[in-house]
Amino acid sequence: MPIRPMTTPSGRTVVATGLLLAAAAVALLAWVAGGPAAAPVQPWIGDAAAITAAVLLLAGIAVLVDGLGDIAATAPLWLRAIALATGVAVFASFAVLVSWLAFGPGPRVFASIAALLPSGDGRELAGRCVVGTVALIGWALTLLVTVLGAIRLAVRPKPPLPAVQAKD
Repeated sequence: MPIRPMTTPSGRTVVATGLLLAAAAVALLAWVAGGPAAAPVQPWIGDAAAITAAVLLLAGIAVLVDGLGDIAATAPLWLRAIALATGVAVFASFAVLVSWLAFGPGPRVFASIAALLPSGDGRELAGRCVVGTVALIGWALTLLVTVLGAIRLAVRPKPPLPAVQAKD
């Protein structure tokens, strides 16, 4: 099967995706605001849902700001800085959520990891170790995105060369 080149999404697709992510964030925040009466779950689930809603909202903004292609190096510095800050915030929000799951107070149940382990107290510790590793990876990626983005912001684009016209 031949490989087809990637195409840039249409403006409608970008706007629809950004709005869909923002709507998902609002719906999740509405669920969290409903409190325990709306959904009888452990209190930490609401905190995790609020952080997840922030990630969804930031991702929606990122899609709307940068969705039609990479922001040109000649774009205004403030626009490139907003795009970078939004991208870093998405990575950092994910890292915060996973870190909180791994290192936060209170008991945790890790069902997918628990299936691999015998019953006992080691399940929670193993789950926290695995999720903690993912959290460290998330923070490393956040740092990488921040540093690379800052380097891209610091590099000033060169002005385009004047067109050379051939002599007859």
